[in-house]
Amino acid sequence: MKGHIKTVAPKTFDLVINLGRDENGLRHNRWERYHGKKGDAEARLAELIHQHETGALVDSKKATVAAFLTDWLKNYASNRVSGLTFQRYSILIKKSIIPTLGTTLLAKLQPTHLQALYTRLMENGRTIGKGGLSASTVRQVHAVLHKALRCAVKWGFLPRNIADAVEAPRPRPKEATVPTPAEIANLLAYLQTADPDLRTPTLVAAATGMRRGELLALTWANVDLERGSISVTQSLEETLANGVVVKQPKTASSRRTVAVPAMVAEALRSHSAAQAARKLAMGAGYKDIDFVFADLDGSMLVPSLFSKRFKRSTNKCKLPIRFHDLRHACATMLLRQGVHPKIVSERLGHSTIGITLNLYSHVTPDMQRDAAEQLDNVLRLAIRNHAKG
Repeated sequence: MKGHIKTVAPKTFDLVINLGRDENGLRHNRWERYHGKKGDAEARLAELIHQHETGALVDSKKATVAAFLTDWLKNYASNRVSGLTFQRYSILIKKSIIPTLGTTLLAKLQPTHLQALYTRLMENGRTIGKGGLSASTVRQVHAVLHKALRCAVKWGFLPRNIADAVEAPRPRPKEATVPTPAEIANLLAYLQTADPDLRTPTLVAAATGMRRGELLALTWANVDLERGSISVTQSLEETLANGVVVKQPKTASSRRTVAVPAMVAEALRSHSAAQAARKLAMGAGYKDIDFVFADLDGSMLVPSLFSKRFKRSTNKCKLPIRFHDLRHACATMLLRQGVHPKIVSERLGHSTIGITLNLYSHVTPDMQRDAAEQLDNVLRLAIRNHAKG
């Protein structure tokens, strides 16, 4: 028997491939967990068996780190993470890991190899730029290695995940750049004349906290101007391999309905009227695919080009911020106005309230002071009333 499938749970299967016996006569198997339909799991098992028979399947005894990580990217990560995440994994592996550890036998890999790699990357950065990588980037390298080596253990390549014995560098906490309401007002005033088509998405982002991809994937079908709400149901993703594609939100919490201020609803009505006029003028040349924020011909905007356009405007305005910083501004304004962090978390589409509180810890001291003042007022009033009674 060359391989078989074990059912672990509904739509979860273990694929086991018999690789034969080693020099000591011990049976050697390749193991892989598959999530999906059973028919697809059977097809994946057949693919693995074919790779083994043609010599394309990585041999755990002879596999180098480069061969294993390349196999892991192609046959595991590509089916389980988003296109953007896969692109980041690929870059980190090809530029930061393989140049140093690629020729090392996977079976011989030790924690000291990883620790030396991290030190080398931070000291000289010979694989990316000059001056070394940041602690945050090296920590991402560690995270990718940990995920890949966890699979190596499951597949029988390694007895344990050696990344567990290695401490990745801890980056210093970095506060988000948060434009003030006055700075946002200044930017909106500048865009009103310099780039009117950029003004409305900037306003919507600052008022709703939507991510760039969510905003650019927004369709008029998900905008209810009567009720003053926007439903976030999809996002644009841009990768080198696939270009720009529409995808589902990463988590269930990212799918949400956001109430919009009256001024945003008014801006969207004006934007809709201008878009309708442009559509009428272009006739058949207009690509009517319902995007709220589209190119001049109605086609989807390219996220990277949109960000460059935004950066040009903010530089001219002498406000060096990213488009994503408008999301931070939205959260900060709400928290400082006393809106409960849970509501802010839901508005931003965070999976937990803890993420919101960690990201916007700079607002917490203000909230603590407000709470202390309110408590002072309540207690003073109670004490005065008691004294009178």
